[in-house]
Amino acid sequence: MNKVLLGILLCILTLTGCYPIDSLSGVTIEDARLSTMSKDYFVGVAEGDIANHVGFNKIAFNATVGTAEEDIWFGSIGYVFPAVAQQMELVSTSVEDDPVKADLSIGTGVHSVMIYYLDNAYAQKTETVTLNGLGIVTTAAANILRVNDIRAWTVGSAYKAVGNISIRNIAGTPVYRYLPAGFTRGRCSSYTVPLGKALYIMDWYVGVSGLNAGNYARLTLKSTYNELGSDNINGIILTPGLFFMPLAGMAIPNSSITRNFVIPIKVPATCDVKVSAYSDSGAAVIETAYRGWIE
Repeated sequence: MNKVLLGILLCILTLTGCYPIDSLSGVTIEDARLSTMSKDYFVGVAEGDIANHVGFNKIAFNATVGTAEEDIWFGSIGYVFPAVAQQMELVSTSVEDDPVKADLSIGTGVHSVMIYYLDNAYAQKTETVTLNGLGIVTTAAANILRVNDIRAWTVGSAYKAVGNISIRNIAGTPVYRYLPAGFTRGRCSSYTVPLGKALYIMDWYVGVSGLNAGNYARLTLKSTYNELGSDNINGIILTPGLFFMPLAGMAIPNSSITRNFVIPIKVPATCDVKVSAYSDSGAAVIETAYRGWIE
């Protein structure tokens, strides 16, 4: 049967309800959760046409990856997930990250930030915090269990952070997120899936530089989720913040690559995700991003 006739037949069968099509890249998508959509599935997600589906993009970098494995984030050490829900504090390394400095002039950097966090029940929350430059300010929320992102919310004439802005335990350490100087958004690969949601990872980008010829960096995308349980079918959630299983890995020299997952990787609610790496030469600069959607 030629392609034109086959296309006509498929359209007739679909319109009559005899042949529902379920395709990510086809013309029509029908299932129990979605209405019919005459466009690419992922275009529909990006345009907000699919209820309860939101595009996802997590970016991170680490400028000093050594020979011992560390996590990809501005902190350049192993990332520590909060053990308990808590109040946190914020501070900058510059007086410019302050709407009104001590001399009453307006700071040129970030004036306030938006924190995207999960509470003790893993529910999604946000809080806006006005900064005080070198002075410490505390969050109003006292039940922050995970910090998923920090972004500039209001700014001065520089339109970006002048110092390194950190959100941390009120004892001063550990730090749970940085908004680095020169940026408007945190750079950390860690993410925790909110309650009642699932993360689907479509692709994973990695860029490596700073290595000598013949050297490489090895990276692992990992989660506190084992997709195969003892029955080899049902996945199990592992110890939060501590027990990680690999989802994907790659080893590359000075180069960049995007790995596309033909079958998106599913990470269920309450599970942590991060990217870890080491370099055989101890001098790697690594940038990474994993993308997909949440539903």
